[in-house]
Amino acid sequence: MSRRNVTHGTAIEDIFGYSTGTRYGREIHVAGQLARDSDGNQIASTSLSDKFAQVAANFHKVLAKLEAEPVDLVYVQVHVTDDAGPIGDVIELCRNHFGEAEPAITIVPVNRLNDEGGLIEISAIAYV
Repeated sequence: MSRRNVTHGTAIEDIFGYSTGTRYGREIHVAGQLARDSDGNQIASTSLSDKFAQVAANFHKVLAKLEAEPVDLVYVQVHVTDDAGPIGDVIELCRNHFGEAEPAITIVPVNRLNDEGGLIEISAIAYV
């Protein structure tokens, strides 16, 4: 089996030395995606739905680079900060975004992320 790693090409990935996504055979692992723009900067909006939309866009870029689609998701882990608001809002965003695939989802409330201004971080496993 072949292994393929991808990144968004941002400086933070080089600093920490990790892959944003890895495909090994038919299995794909997506590292925690944050609400960062294409330059690697946290988006200015403080809205949970805006942050989620940016995280999802980054997430989809990784899946596409590894020849996968959201329907291929089998497990999703969502870290959400106390500042994000009601957990029900996070559940609804997940339902709307990942509902078609019906992956196993774990939502983990956290005090804060390792990303100043971030409210949400999503990682996942997909199987193509």
